[in-house]
Amino acid sequence: MKLKQMNASRIIHRQLLSSYLRTARCVQTLANSACVNAPWVGVIGLEVHAQINSRSKLFCRSLNQHNAPVNTCVGIFDTAHPGTLPVLNKACVEAAVLTALALDAQINPVSYFDRKHYFYPDMPAGYQITQQRKPLAGHGQLSFVVIPPEGVPYVCKAQLVQLQLEEDSGKSIHSHMHNKVLVDLNRAGVGLMELVFSPCLHSAAEAAALVRHLALVLRTLGVCTTNMNEGALRVDANLSVHKAGNPLGTRTEIKNLNSFRFLEQAINHELARQISILDAGGNIVNETRSFDPDTGTTASMRDKEGLQDYRFLPEPNLPPLRICDSSTGSAPSSHDCIDVTELRRRLPLLPIISQETLNYLLHGCQLSAKDASNLMLRRATCDHLLATVEDACGAHVAAHDLSTVAAAACLLLHCHSRDMPSSVQDDIKLRLPSPTLWSCAQLLKDNRVRLENAKEIVAMIVRDGDARSPQQIAEEENWLVSSDVEMIEAVTLEIVRKNPELVATYLRRSNNPKKLRRPLVKLSKLTREALGQDADETIVENSIRRAIQMTRPTDPE
Repeated sequence: MKLKQMNASRIIHRQLLSSYLRTARCVQTLANSACVNAPWVGVIGLEVHAQINSRSKLFCRSLNQHNAPVNTCVGIFDTAHPGTLPVLNKACVEAAVLTALALDAQINPVSYFDRKHYFYPDMPAGYQITQQRKPLAGHGQLSFVVIPPEGVPYVCKAQLVQLQLEEDSGKSIHSHMHNKVLVDLNRAGVGLMELVFSPCLHSAAEAAALVRHLALVLRTLGVCTTNMNEGALRVDANLSVHKAGNPLGTRTEIKNLNSFRFLEQAINHELARQISILDAGGNIVNETRSFDPDTGTTASMRDKEGLQDYRFLPEPNLPPLRICDSSTGSAPSSHDCIDVTELRRRLPLLPIISQETLNYLLHGCQLSAKDASNLMLRRATCDHLLATVEDACGAHVAAHDLSTVAAAACLLLHCHSRDMPSSVQDDIKLRLPSPTLWSCAQLLKDNRVRLENAKEIVAMIVRDGDARSPQQIAEEENWLVSSDVEMIEAVTLEIVRKNPELVATYLRRSNNPKKLRRPLVKLSKLTREALGQDADETIVENSIRRAIQMTRPTDPE
């Protein structure tokens, strides 16, 4: 009896196990099928190299000048002359600490310098002084607005892994005519900040938006010119593709991307290249690639499968870099010590990027994606617009006020044009109070002044300190647009009667809309000159058409 029960139990156990295995195989098959049919996902991480905008180089007194004649900003330390020792530039350290504070990074109280060994003609010492063991800062973040080619703008956040100080290399110039490599050491030893971001981006649009926003932050801080055509800002992109739910794929690195457009083109091409290889059943090679802007393609530079040994060693000629923070009780040990608290006071007003503000500008104020993004990058200007809208409209913007809000945003962004001095941009709230801004925006919304004249009114107020109201300026400068239909129709009728040649040309071209514009524009110009002031373009053109029909001779029966 017991034996029968044991056999029955074993049979039931086998059946349950078999059923479980069949179910597990089905689940695995479905999962594999889902992974196969899942779309490819790109994973992108960026390394940004920003040249520090300092008077001298990082470890010596040689001048840091981009446009200097070849090899004229070179000291004996830059040429690795035996016996020369590095002396750390305090201004470069302060620039790096300011950047770390702006990116909400954790600053290490003690960081170290290391030697990274590799042999290139533009690196005379045979090694680069960098920070590999313990960098200056890390664990930061940067939020930015992404405007995809298709879809709704959104806020993305990138994690800063580390920020380190290092020296730049010289520049190798390849002379194909003479089959030689020429070396310019003016750039050798210039201070660099290397900012390493985690692989949290998924598209070229996100990568370009991150670098654009970072460049704005660096310019606002004054620590880097960010002139990519001069090599002041260079980007290396590490990217791979994988199916959702699968492990990350094999990555490739694209070196020295020196424009936002090239960055987008290179990433889009490389993602498409990897996807096409994987779809064909191939494998991705872990390698470094370069981007050719003429062809829009990437090409292999060197294989990274065999890990290059840089032989990192501690830099024996530089002591540990110590950063103190007097706000936490860490008093400076000497006057040369970098005090984080003092640098925090020097931080300018930086943009605060949030999805809530972006949604309000896009949906609550009905601004375009470009205007909303540009406003969020300029914190003081964005705050001023929001305060102006709240004063004029309250908590909710009525439908009839949306055009005025858009006009106000357009006029505020004009204050950041190149012909406006920086003092205007810094004091925009004081120079252009909310009532004045709203009044000028209403003139533009009601078509009482043209856009170029509205911009000039704002410029006269904020740049020149004109104390007149926008209405008064428009009247005295004869910029008001007339909308008196009766007066305009009377003048256009007279103009049409005095210019039969233009009317005849208009009638001959009535079946060709493109050629019809020229006589119509000429008649409009004559009408405005006769009026002695500007006039609403739509009213003028409609009046001209009616006047032509009124004066047109009737065909004999």
